Amino acid sequence: MIKTILVPIDIHEESSWQNVLPIAIDHARRYNADLHMMTVVPHVELNMPGVLSPEKIYPQLRDAASARLEAIIQPNAPADLRIHYAIGEGNVHREILRVADEIEANLIILASHRPALSTYLLGAHAARVVRHARCSVYVVRPS
Repeated sequence: MIKTILVPIDIHEESSWQNVLPIAIDHARRYNADLHMMTVVPHVELNMPGVLSPEKIYPQLRDAASARLEAIIQPNAPADLRIHYAIGEGNVHREILRVADEIEANLIILASHRPALSTYLLGAHAARVVRHARCSVYVVRPS
């Protein structure tokens, strides 16, 4: 039975949530499941010693990502759903898998694009999640 659904999205790419969110909402309602929305703040190389240290910049990046995630989801999801938020940091597919294990997800619903030069990495992350997830994965293609 599906009790916990994880929905990772890219807060900077509308296509990562536009088609996924309605499907996730439908599944959450159908199974009376909790919906866990997440995004990942990737690690970046900061080449300015003393100006921006990771200890200073990542809390700000996580806070900004959290605010953006909630700003996307709240107006687009019904208020009666049980929605939780998570922010990962680092490698995208590893963070998705880590959070899925942490919340004991029964289902991951994520977007994937047809691999093209500009979207290849998103497709690669989805493929890695599908290969390594301990639960079912529903991959939503763009319409």
